[in-house]
Amino acid sequence: MPEVKVSHHHQPAGGWVTHSQTILRAGHLRASADYVVRRDHCAGQDLLFCIRGAGWVEQRRKLDAVGPGQFAWLANETPHAHGPDTNEPWELLWIRMDGPGLPAFRRDLRGEETPVFDHAMEPVKLWFAALFAILTEPRSGLDFALHHHLGKLWRRFAEVRGDSCHTSNALPEPVRRVIAAISRSPEHLWQTGELAAIAGVSPSQMRRLFQRATGLSPGGWVHRERLRMAETLLKETDDSIGKIADKCGFSDIYHFSRVFKASTGTAPSKWRASQRLATSHFD
Repeated sequence: MPEVKVSHHHQPAGGWVTHSQTILRAGHLRASADYVVRRDHCAGQDLLFCIRGAGWVEQRRKLDAVGPGQFAWLANETPHAHGPDTNEPWELLWIRMDGPGLPAFRRDLRGEETPVFDHAMEPVKLWFAALFAILTEPRSGLDFALHHHLGKLWRRFAEVRGDSCHTSNALPEPVRRVIAAISRSPEHLWQTGELAAIAGVSPSQMRRLFQRATGLSPGGWVHRERLRMAETLLKETDDSIGKIADKCGFSDIYHFSRVFKASTGTAPSKWRASQRLATSHFD
């Protein structure tokens, strides 16, 4: 039997996975030599990260070896399996994700040739440690916090790959124009009609294209970009919390503090202090 070191289950709020991404399960286990999992299909997408030992994954009738410092992304919508190297069973950090856009992002990131890819060990361990802390302390806004934390992993993947998932050529041109406009001025009070004009399509078509391509509504993207801008200002400036709230387009300091804590689990002032004390940070 495997040794389960950490195991978390999360039930998203009703309807959440129809419009945004989240994490359904997460854990840390040390597999036994006979711990093999085979499924015809299951919900979401599984992402396994090997931190010790070795193992294998199988999908589309192809077998791939996985070693320390490697991710394996399983396409759960197809038959798949995974198991340990019997001589040196692997130790894994893993998540099960769900929400719109995940298969498309997987294909954009890796294609369908191999589900296995390398990644630096320590940043991933830090990301999982932060994830387990989020899941250990249930609170309101948990789905948004998980969505935001998952976005940090996507950003890391895109940086390692050497481009940006936000401006990938796989995104439709209208969506790329909207993302570029929002990125230049996330603090702006964006209106649907204004974004549709930038995209060059109708408002309804713009919303459909954006949701399908990114997994977020345009408003959700603006909100996320404002939070990213706030994180940068908190880390890199001595501006007051109120001034940062104003610069990032939040209605007032109380609204900013509330949504920032819902996203990160920490008040802006405490988050700033922790970032400045940390010797390394995932971002």
